This record gives sequence, C-alpha cells and structure tokens, in this order.
Amino acid sequence: MELDLPRVDVVGLSWGGMAAQQLVHDFPAQFRRLALVSTSPGFIGVPTRPSSMKMLMSTHRSDDRLPELIRKLYSGDFVDNPALAHDLGLIRTVDDVAYRRQLRALLGWTSSPWLPLLRKKTLILHAENDPVIPYSNAVLMRLLIRGASLKKVPGGGHLFVLTRPESSADHINEFLDRSDEAKRRGSAPASDAGGAQESRIRGV
Repeated sequence: MELDLPRVDVVGLSWGGMAAQQLVHDFPAQFRRLALVSTSPGFIGVPTRPSSMKMLMSTHRSDDRLPELIRKLYSGDFVDNPALAHDLGLIRTVDDVAYRRQLRALLGWTSSPWLPLLRKKTLILHAENDPVIPYSNAVLMRLLIRGASLKKVPGGGHLFVLTRPESSADHINEFLDRSDEAKRRGSAPASDAGGAQESRIRGV
C-alpha cells in the first residue's frame, strides 16, 4: 500500500526506535520529525545488563516467569501492578523464528557514527530505570543528535509508553505540534519550512 504523503513524522519504540533511526537516515526527505522511545544507538552504546540480556534472548513469555520478566525486562509500573502484563498482552506465545531473526538484525548495527549528521528535530523519551536499555543511551543520543530534546520519565521502566499512554501521547503530540505553532507565528525553523503537506506515521 502506498500513501500519498510527501513527509511524515515517525515514532519508534525500543527495536522500532532503531528502525526509525535507520529510516530517517536512509530517506531523510520523507521525514519531518523523529520521536525515539526507550531505544538505543545500537552496539556503540551502553550495553544491557547481562541478566536482562539473557532474558531478552528468550522467547518464553509465560505466566510462571512473570516475576522474573518484570524484574529483568519490564520494571516500572509492572512492579506494583503485575496484571498489566496480561492486560497489555505481554504474556503470550512468541514466534521463535521471527523473534530470533529480529534479534539477529541488530547484530553489528549502530547509528552512532551518523547520528550527528541527522538534521531532523528529535525527541527522546526514556525512563531512568529501564532495565533493557539503560538511560545512559538516551543521554548519548541526545549528545549525538544536534538539537535533540530529552525527556526523562521517572520510574517508567522499558514500556512506560504502554502503561502511561496519556502522558506519553501528550509529550509526543506537544513535540510534533510545536513547529506548526511556530509556522503560524511566522518563525518556523528553515528545516521545517516549505509548506508541504505533512502527516504522521506512529508506532514503528
């Protein structure tokens, strides 16, 4: 399916945030703004804790492993409300082949060398207690991407965007709408100028 959209905004969560970085790098003319949530610049970054990495490599997302999953992967709001894992569909059968292909796709991948070349307004949302992707990765991306803004999410864990959808959406919408307000005031940044039709694609 093709969409007749000259430029779009993109929001990427976790692995999807890495895919979003690559998309904007490969096709810069197609994108206006970038929001990166609980993600990383790849292997040139701060590594995951060994215990979390071991859990991440497993496809077993069963109820009997829920306490360990919360401790090593999810953290955040799941600690006080474990039932969220069921409510959000995280306890499920995972396609082993597809999941391992997804993990292999990240082997050797990094955006660190070319992140300074991105010329897109970027928002980084990251929890301070993310057990999968340490918060230091968000700080690193903030330093590498010119003009990027970083929002620290207290106690959110890795999947705060799912457990706190309203506040997460508020942060993202405010960021994506900011340039439109600037245009109406006649003070839009040069990189956002041009008056082209724009739309948003979210949830990479």
